[in-house]
Order: sequence, then C-alpha cells, then structure tokens
Amino acid sequence: LELLLCRKQFSVRFPAARDTCQKGKPYNGQIRAENRGRLPAGRIQLALSACYAGSPAGTVRTLSAGVEALGGCDLAFQLQPPGCGLITVQIQRVRIWDALALLSARQSVAAAMELAVFPPERTLRLTDSATWAGNSPEGPRSTARRGEDPPDYFQLRPFREGDSARQIHWKQSARTGQLLSRDFAKDTDTWFHLHLGTGDAAPVLPEAWDAFYEVLSALLLGLLEIGAAVRVSWAEEGAQRRSMDITGPEGRCPLLWPLYHAHLEPLQTVGLPAGCFTLDTGLNWRRDGLPIHQFSPAE
Repeated sequence: LELLLCRKQFSVRFPAARDTCQKGKPYNGQIRAENRGRLPAGRIQLALSACYAGSPAGTVRTLSAGVEALGGCDLAFQLQPPGCGLITVQIQRVRIWDALALLSARQSVAAAMELAVFPPERTLRLTDSATWAGNSPEGPRSTARRGEDPPDYFQLRPFREGDSARQIHWKQSARTGQLLSRDFAKDTDTWFHLHLGTGDAAPVLPEAWDAFYEVLSALLLGLLEIGAAVRVSWAEEGAQRRSMDITGPEGRCPLLWPLYHAHLEPLQTVGLPAGCFTLDTGLNWRRDGLPIHQFSPAE
C-alpha cells in the first residue's frame, strides 16, 4: 500500500520539451523528479534512451536518487552527440522503491525532449576562390535589388526584450517552439539563391545528413562573410516549396531547425531562378545545374 501511494504521487519530467547544443561539445541535461506525497521514495531509478530520427533507440544510462516526502530533486545526465540533427531523449522506464528501499515497482511515464544538435561555427572561405565561383567572370552573384526579390528584411533572430509584437514572425516561432523576430537586412544589393534537396542515394544515411548540415552551415557563413545575403529554399514531401532569407550569422540556427524536421525531396532545378546554386545530400555544389565542386565530409 505504501508503494502504491508513492507511485501515484510521483512524477518525472524534462524542464523543457526542446533544447539545443553544438556538435563536438557535451550536452548537460537534467530531469526533474517530484514527490507530492507524504511518504518518501527511498530510491528511484530512471533508464534513458537517446536516438536520432529514424534510428533505433539505445539506452544511454541509468540514473538513481532518493526523493524526500513533499520534495523533489534534479537528476543530471550528459550526452556527447556524434552528429548534427535531431535527437529524441526519452525516459524509458522508472522504478520506485519504498521508504526502506526494500520493495520496488515500475511506473509508466511518457516524458521526452527534442535536442537539436547544430554544427560548430566554421566558415568556408570563399573570397577569391575560382573553385566555388564557377566559370562565370562575375562569380556567383545574383543581383536582386533590395525591395524587389528577396524582400528587404528577413533575417530571423531570437526575440529580444524591446522588440515590438509586429517584429515577431509567428509562423516560424510556432514551428521552432521559440519566439523569433524579423530583423532588417544589411545594406547589400547582392543576394545568393541556394536550393537544397536530397541526392541520388536513397535513403540518406545519418553520416551523410551530418556532413550535409556541416557543409551547409560553413557555406552559409562563408557567403555572409563576403557581404552577401542568402535566400535558401527547399521542397518538402507533400508540401509547397519553402524558403528563408539569411542576412546574418544569427539566421543559421533558425534555418537549420525547420530543415531538421523537413522531409526533403530529391533536388529539382525546374523553376529555380537564373544563377541559382544548389546543394544536395551528396555534397554536390552546382550552379544552374552545372557542377562546380563536390565537397567531402573532411572539408
């Protein structure tokens, strides 16, 4: 009876449904355990699993602690994500012991969190490089004027105190789970158009997605470094083509988050603007469908 009462008054949860970290750095997380009953739990034991989308779940570790009556505690865990993408961290099972830690029983839980692993901030140096510029003497520049195409704002950044409600991009905020504000673009007449899609290989393996996100991130930072703004577009399965305008490094992660959730279609060049660049999951870098360079994961 004591154990039954303890189970009914006991709960575990993650502090947030979503969080972020950077590849190559450890992620330190917490789980909150609370006991609303008047009987202590002599011991609790949690089994965690973590897996990338489409991969089988594996047990990470087991956490143990004692929880006082009408009290709570935080159980710490650490992950070392091997690649970019989305990781689902889930509490697989919970076992609770009575006050004397003699008898135990399992409790079913449905607690999970989504962890977005972003690439490190590495920049692909593009200045004065004939390799990426292709055969055009003008290089890869698209000369859309401000106020035409793309529009003259559209850098997305985290909401800051003092931003007006009109600056908030409600649709992207709803998709990403965090408030994002529109920011005005820097004064540039140079825009790059970049379209993304899957390559010839199907299905795309986790290692290939990891390399794709790393190259995309470094490429975006390189384009921004030479004074350009980038309109990134992609097509999702069963949906219309989507796009996002990036005018500063702050727009990199807000772009990657919806890409992590997207089911990209195979790369198609039909309907793309003249001078448009494409990058696929095979790391093929093209302009107007013509090959420029094939990146390797080592780059």
